[in-house]
Amino acid sequence: NVHVGFLWLLGCEKHNCTTGNPIHSRFFWRRYCFKKELIKAKRSKMPLSIVLLDLDELKKINDRYGHFSGGDEALKALANVLTELCRAEDTVSRYGGDEFLVILYETSAKIAFRRALEWRKQLSEIIIEVDGSKFVITLSAGIAFFSKNGLSTEEIFSNADKALYCAKEHGRDRVIIYDADEEKMLIKSEQLNELYDAI
Repeated sequence: NVHVGFLWLLGCEKHNCTTGNPIHSRFFWRRYCFKKELIKAKRSKMPLSIVLLDLDELKKINDRYGHFSGGDEALKALANVLTELCRAEDTVSRYGGDEFLVILYETSAKIAFRRALEWRKQLSEIIIEVDGSKFVITLSAGIAFFSKNGLSTEEIFSNADKALYCAKEHGRDRVIIYDADEEKMLIKSEQLNELYDAI
């Protein structure tokens, strides 16, 4: 099974009722869990990438189809895709309202990009039906790589978040690898997208 991030709080394991997966606080995850994984990566000198994913237009889905029948089903679909396609050693976690976090061990940014494209493709093929109406869902993703995109948890999360923001600002339904130069960030990601589409 995929390693799913979790939080023990006051002796109680808290589960996400929407996706069926355990949940955690952002503070706990950054301060303790991810910091621990960075220490391992530094010691082993192995690559590590993180992917922040955002379910596109969740508010519009909720408004049109309802929170439970529309929004929750869309979140479950994304959670299922991630847990199905991720490896046993990866960490998958619900990180916010419509955000998910995936830690990819021993994975370069380019390989993380390719895997995120696979998640995006499979998610786009899912059709959700609500009261006779059908809709499809898409995701946006930002990728940061240790140690090129930062040495601390704060730097890496911040840069993955900037890449995710860039993906959302430029049309959504895309994957972006962080670069300090936004133009280079877009060009590099488009080139990789074309390369993997051609394979």
